Amino acid sequence: MTDNNTEPSFYTVAEAAHLLRVSPMTLYRAIHDNELPATRIRTRLLISAHTIHNLTAHTKEAPDARTPATP
Repeated sequence: MTDNNTEPSFYTVAEAAHLLRVSPMTLYRAIHDNELPATRIRTRLLISAHTIHNLTAHTKEAPDARTPATP
């Protein structure tokens, strides 16, 4: 049995897309182009929580392209 207070180890493409605020098709394309690692179990693709956290941590460290740099 799993603890409901912990986050999952893997996300479906739809769940990951929601977390990343992108289209599921964007993730499918990234997986197909080997830009995003995923695990296939029969017909289902799963993305590890570690991968999602690395992506979000990396984007938090990168400057926002929409914000002009201050001198």
